[in-house]
Amino acid sequence: MTSTSPLLLDHADRVLYLVDGKVAASGRHRVLLETEPGYRALVARDMEAPQGTQDPQGTRSGGGAGDGTVEGAVR
Repeated sequence: MTSTSPLLLDHADRVLYLVDGKVAASGRHRVLLETEPGYRALVARDMEAPQGTQDPQGTRSGGGAGDGTVEGAVR
């Protein structure tokens, strides 16, 4: 699953934070919030996104070069 939704990411067993298609960090959502400024900025931006920028699953498409991507895995 790919998402920037804090609610979904908080339930993931493991989160991968990708920058330019490469894993920049991995771990639990709350740990990444505390330790990874880029991850925190990406997720915080999602929490403050205006209405209509997300689909119902809490995912967002688009973004420019260098934007991070977050993937979460739930077992």
